[in-house]
Amino acid sequence: MKTTSNDVLMLVYFPARGECDKVRLLLAETGLNFVELNVTGKSFALNREDYPLCELPVLEDSNVRMCGAMTIMNYIGEKMGMFGDDLAERALISMWCEKIEKIQQGIWQADFLTAASSTSKMQEAFCKEYLYPELTILSNAMMKNDSPFLVKGAISIADIYLFSLLESIEKELPSTLLEFPLLTAFRDCIADRPNISRFMDSPRRF
Repeated sequence: MKTTSNDVLMLVYFPARGECDKVRLLLAETGLNFVELNVTGKSFALNREDYPLCELPVLEDSNVRMCGAMTIMNYIGEKMGMFGDDLAERALISMWCEKIEKIQQGIWQADFLTAASSTSKMQEAFCKEYLYPELTILSNAMMKNDSPFLVKGAISIADIYLFSLLESIEKELPSTLLEFPLLTAFRDCIADRPNISRFMDSPRRF
């Protein structure tokens, strides 16, 4: 059920995209009013017990305080009508989110990002052995849709998950998406949404 609120939400995270990128994008898309408190790694280490379950990101909405990007995404999605209209739609949305999140985690754990010195061969091997097959799965599944969005005919949190993933790929491996025109078209479609476009052009976009 979509709701409206005059309350200002508080988001707490590091001054980086990371796990919070999709959360910021979702907040921008919904138009919810929020402020962000950025903390340093040192500050978080010294004060981590002040945060729910000692984790970031944290979202505060009125008397609700929660941590974890997936929890926050589900909460905002439910609050703003972007988490499906029934159990079946929520299951499909969750399915997409889980798959996309696995791919994102795979990228962050890739040796070309974690190694002391990255090489083009490491990037090529990662794309060939992991990323291309995973993106092919996504692209093939999207071909079966009769909508520009992943589930039914309306934007959902799954679309924000995917857009954030594609932005991450574009940042780390910019030539990869050239092999996937459907994913590129999807990314451009979401980027052109007014609220997303304004957010991406603002200082809030890390």
